[in-house]
Amino acid sequence: MRNTILLLSSLAILLILDGCKYPEGPILSLNSATTRISRSWEVVEALDKDSVDVSESFENTFTFTESQDVFANIEILQIDTDFEGTWDLDNDDTEFELELRDNFTGLIRYDKSYDILRLPQEEFWIMDQSDSTTIRLEAN
Repeated sequence: MRNTILLLSSLAILLILDGCKYPEGPILSLNSATTRISRSWEVVEALDKDSVDVSESFENTFTFTESQDVFANIEILQIDTDFEGTWDLDNDDTEFELELRDNFTGLIRYDKSYDILRLPQEEFWIMDQSDSTTIRLEAN
């Protein structure tokens, strides 16, 4: 009985420590970061480094798969443009890498690195490492 309690206590401590990866939470999740990211998302808010709302520049939708493919629809000059590419997690799942190719030309048009700020089940908050823009996505 004592060994069972010790084992369960140790497991609980490990789960709590493992869940504290992201500055804004969640504290604990039983799903992996890959599982939580693998779904369809819509950008609902974007703030530049001065907290100015730049959401109009991010009217985008993304679908991330568990095999780390991504399909995106991004509005460029008021024209919806489809992209495909790949995504990856780095630095102990605290960084998100995104590479997108234009479906029309096949050229890489987008290669960015983000810090993951928050990753509960229905939200995905990231900060662009190059310009500190914070982007909040919601599952759709």
